[in-house]
Amino acid sequence: MDQVIAAPSSRNAPCACGSGLRYKECHGSLGGASIGAVPAAPVRSIYRAPSTEWGHLDAAAGDACGVLMETALHNQTSGRFDEAARDYREVLARAPDTHDALHMLGVIELGQQNLDEAERLIRAALALRPAYPTIEHNLRLVDDARIARTRAQPEQLAERALPILSELALAGPGRSSSRAMAERSVSAEIRLIGRVRGDDDDAWLLRRLCEVLGSERTSVWTTDTDPTRTIAGARVTAVDGAIGALPRGGVHVYVGLDFECSEWVRRGGADRVIAIPVGAAPTLCLDQLRAIALDGARRVELVLPSSSMAARFGSGHHVVATPIALPDQIRSACDGAVYDEWTIKDPSAWPVGISGQNRRIIAEPDDIAFLRSITAISGSLHVHDPGRLRFALGADSRVRFFVRDEHSVTAFLAPLRCYVQRVDHWWDEGLGRDLFCAMALGLPVLCPRGSVYADYVDDGIDGLLYGSTDEALARLTELRRASALAASLGRAAHAKAGRLFDPSAITYSWRKLVRGADPSLQWSSSATIASASTAEVSS
Repeated sequence: MDQVIAAPSSRNAPCACGSGLRYKECHGSLGGASIGAVPAAPVRSIYRAPSTEWGHLDAAAGDACGVLMETALHNQTSGRFDEAARDYREVLARAPDTHDALHMLGVIELGQQNLDEAERLIRAALALRPAYPTIEHNLRLVDDARIARTRAQPEQLAERALPILSELALAGPGRSSSRAMAERSVSAEIRLIGRVRGDDDDAWLLRRLCEVLGSERTSVWTTDTDPTRTIAGARVTAVDGAIGALPRGGVHVYVGLDFECSEWVRRGGADRVIAIPVGAAPTLCLDQLRAIALDGARRVELVLPSSSMAARFGSGHHVVATPIALPDQIRSACDGAVYDEWTIKDPSAWPVGISGQNRRIIAEPDDIAFLRSITAISGSLHVHDPGRLRFALGADSRVRFFVRDEHSVTAFLAPLRCYVQRVDHWWDEGLGRDLFCAMALGLPVLCPRGSVYADYVDDGIDGLLYGSTDEALARLTELRRASALAASLGRAAHAKAGRLFDPSAITYSWRKLVRGADPSLQWSSSATIASASTAEVSS
């Protein structure tokens, strides 16, 4: 009679049969087999599906499917989605009711915006595992993505109409009379119109222009209720059409478009009108700019932060660099730090920074897999102004979030080794404040070629441009390995930012444009750059 192998004190102890395997992987998995029995084949995978899903598979087939599942998950978290999808489909070919394979394959399809297939797979997974919170969450993301796609369609149509708007509604009356109005703005009152509260780009820009333009002959008219009384010495007045508190005469500068003005804009006459449509989606631009232009009755000059953004509106618009004012802490770091001399407390981490999602977006960002791959490569991801990214990335201990406020940029950028600019829609890129501050700090930056701020990056000289997410990950990996390249890019970026955001250059550019002191900066047949420092960036 064959001898029965007794269980050792620990299932992790070597099996007494002499196979060299742990007891739990040998006779312990057989429930007490005899020494004369053939030892079980080594188990290669720890993944096991419920018996309701894999009950028809023998031990070897189940182990093979487990290996496929583990390999697929590794490929998925590493950004190799095609390979992961192939392995998940192979598991489903052998065991069609594997809920994890259905779910994860659905997540991949969601990331690739194949929403119908994503819904089919995720619903199939949920049918196998009802009341499973993670699966239910991802099914809601499919619905959110459909809503976002539906909302994006009007924006895409409106985007095509922006050049037509510029030509027909914003050009206004004859150029000679408009030029004369612009020349008179040298001594005119400057009336900045917009929101002043919060740290959104439009409110930040309005407050910053108060500093740049100076308080002399400058006033602020805000749509906020109960505003502060002064900003940088400029008097602040709340717009109230009911009592006639309206900006009248002078140069009207609309900073941002995300406020209601149609009820009073016709009653506030202006000698000259300038609009800065920062962060405004195409549909909002069409509605608000048409109202500000009084349906073509007066000229509206557009000011954009890059030539690429200006081109979206056609020709004849001003291009002036964002008036970045570097926080003192960052300026001090720029003066004393050299990229390759910085130290990181955790040598396994190479912190990479990104800016978060636009606050108006309700759907989950569609580049979550890309961000997870960045985290895997860098070991540490810092997210400024995270928005919904908290829900998608919050479970990863390698990800840190920084709420945006007037001091947060310093804490966000200081530990970084690289900054990656993201693009969804060009109108969501805002003023590029984080990108420019990263350059000023001497960080190497990665910027999409499709970004409206790619104009400011010379590929391979003061930053790196990328087309696809795969290219971005490859360049990021290269940058982490090549510290000399990272240092070189960082120094060049710091030098460029120093020229671009020199306080005297910023002040000169904006004052010359808004106060109309230079006729060459008025309406022209092609986009013009309002300062020499800006021109250098796009050359």
